[in-house]
Amino acid sequence: MITIGKKLVKLDPYSGLVAVLSESVIIHIYAIIGVPVSSSQAIVGAVPGIGVLKGVQTIHFRVLFGIVFGWLGTPLIAGFLSYGIFITARMLLLR
Repeated sequence: MITIGKKLVKLDPYSGLVAVLSESVIIHIYAIIGVPVSSSQAIVGAVPGIGVLKGVQTIHFRVLFGIVFGWLGTPLIAGFLSYGIFITARMLLLR
């Protein structure tokens, strides 16, 4: 919460309310459609949107890139690690 509300874009109470309301609307729309959506990804999408309205210079892009890397990097690293463990276990068990 601190990363998104203070480090990504500094939010005042009104901006925080708008971000949470927009997050909930998006989650509700996708729930009606039947698509599962992560609430953390929805709020991270809403907060830079507030930053764009306040001025693009209010967005700390280094923090945003770190979050996006976590979203993309975590499944990739887990996939490669799983593949490596699978190959290693298969080689050890088939001897």
